[in-house]
Amino acid sequence: AQNDAQHKNLADASFNLNNLFIDVKAHPKRYVSFSVFGGKD
Repeated sequence: AQNDAQHKNLADASFNLNNLFIDVKAHPKRYVSFSVFGGKD
């Protein structure tokens, strides 16, 4: 049962990360201030 919970947590985390990535690509200006893609110095 613990294994199932860990697997679900991992799946949820990667799903959330994927959604965030899609949102960043759709609305880059929202995220530009803390951009990790070589933003302003």
